[in-house]
Amino acid sequence: MLYMVTFEYVETGPLYPPDKIPKLVDKGIGMSLDAVVALSKQQNSPFKAGGVFAGSKSSVMILDVSGHKELSETIQSFPFWSIMTVRVAPLQSFDERQQQEKAASGALAAMATAGQLDWW
Repeated sequence: MLYMVTFEYVETGPLYPPDKIPKLVDKGIGMSLDAVVALSKQQNSPFKAGGVFAGSKSSVMILDVSGHKELSETIQSFPFWSIMTVRVAPLQSFDERQQQEKAASGALAAMATAGQLDWW
């Protein structure tokens, strides 16, 4: 299954001591980026595409995994998982959607021919 996963940094504001921010960046962000790069280079990686939105603290990736469990395990393997807002959207392939649209169009054409779309 394909998923689009977006990560957006949660601003800690004054809740996080300023002297701890370099460690947060180094350990939380740096190690996560290392993990994402390593994952993207693995043979048969679930990572298909992605990147950081230029000039921002947000990123996106497309993952191809077997299901929700593997998706959660992959996302939670990144150290920055706990300091980011994560949004997940399941994706449908263009090929699959193309087939659905053709079937729906055919069904609508048949209904129109049978006079079942007069209300439209």
